[in-house]
Amino acid sequence: MALPELIKKITTEYPEIDKNRIYLVGYSMGASTAQDLLNIAPETFAAIVSIAGVPNFSNLNTIRNKKIWLIHGGEDNENPYAGSEVLYKKLKGNKNLLFTTYTYLNHNNITIPFLLNDEIPKWLFGKRK
Repeated sequence: MALPELIKKITTEYPEIDKNRIYLVGYSMGASTAQDLLNIAPETFAAIVSIAGVPNFSNLNTIRNKKIWLIHGGEDNENPYAGSEVLYKKLKGNKNLLFTTYTYLNHNNITIPFLLNDEIPKWLFGKRK
């Protein structure tokens, strides 16, 4: 719980920070950690982008309507694609849920499409709590 506490401390110390626009973004282990944080403190975050993460199913009812973008490569053999697919199915019905599959990309090259454009920042910065 260190990060949610740190966010609370920083947003208290710096009231100009928009608490309605705090986001989580992660790749691989960072995506898994971002999903864990969303499950621990869903009220803290406006949206999450999880790239090639291992899903966290611990708090599905609380995150059911959160703004979530799952991105995974269909050829990922390190953090299997099937995990994101199952999470997507379990959250089905969430109108704020996106799932992007790059069929022929694997764990090590899944980030390439996002280094070449500004899709992620555009999507995130349009989200508020």
